[in-house]
Amino acid sequence: MRSFMTRGRFALLTTVIMAGAGLVLSPGQAQEKASGARSDAKSLEKPLAAVYYGQAAAQADTQSVEGLIGQGSGDTWACASCHGDRGQGAENVPRLAGLPAGYITKQLHDYANRRRLNDNMQYVVEGLTDDQMAALGRYYAEMESPSSARPGLSGDLDRGRELALQGDWSLDVPACYSCHGSSGWGVGQAFPALAGQHPSYTYNQLASWKSGRRANSPINLMHNVAMALSEHDMRSVADYLASLPAAPGGRQAGLDTPAPGQLPPVERAASSQQGSADHE
Repeated sequence: MRSFMTRGRFALLTTVIMAGAGLVLSPGQAQEKASGARSDAKSLEKPLAAVYYGQAAAQADTQSVEGLIGQGSGDTWACASCHGDRGQGAENVPRLAGLPAGYITKQLHDYANRRRLNDNMQYVVEGLTDDQMAALGRYYAEMESPSSARPGLSGDLDRGRELALQGDWSLDVPACYSCHGSSGWGVGQAFPALAGQHPSYTYNQLASWKSGRRANSPINLMHNVAMALSEHDMRSVADYLASLPAAPGGRQAGLDTPAPGQLPPVERAASSQQGSADHE
């Protein structure tokens, strides 16, 4: 039964990779969906939420948040004071440079609405508007920064590579690259880059997915994956991903999402009558 559920969720996630790339809103729709004062976000916390947020970020003015990033605002400290002046992060502070704009924006909304828990981030987002969140997403998505991550958890890099490239279906664990891209550089707006991320951060997120402390995945795929991983596996895959080059900035900004008519047709098995979609 667990195998059926995990593979079913994986199939659903594969669908969203294709569907998410083709969901395009007009500028007016994007701003209506995610701009101005804090929205209740209920309609956006659907499987394709990151895609909507990515469209809003594409309309955002990054110059409006440059002061916030470098100097902070009022009682809110600068983004760069924790994430670095090039978005490179450190230790358990995540690298932001090159992550998808929609993904970053969604995480900020999730902190604001307590769907993702972190005292520091919840304090920071209290002072942000929806427009600022979208602008921050675009700013970091467009940023180019070499990786400063290095393996440091004494993980087995060969085992980490196996999990990243092939997964382990004896544990019902799909390959990381199945959703996060063949180079670990992310896919679309919903699946962030993993390559070049700090191993302590990656490990702690897997531990949070496993314990249930982090639970902002609509179909709980990451919870199910993390539940199947041992302590050794989590350290190994975190170290392996840290050894890889980081995603280049700009490619995940979501500013060139193809229109639905530009996407290749999705082939379906003869027995398939319906499809559905969702995110990480």
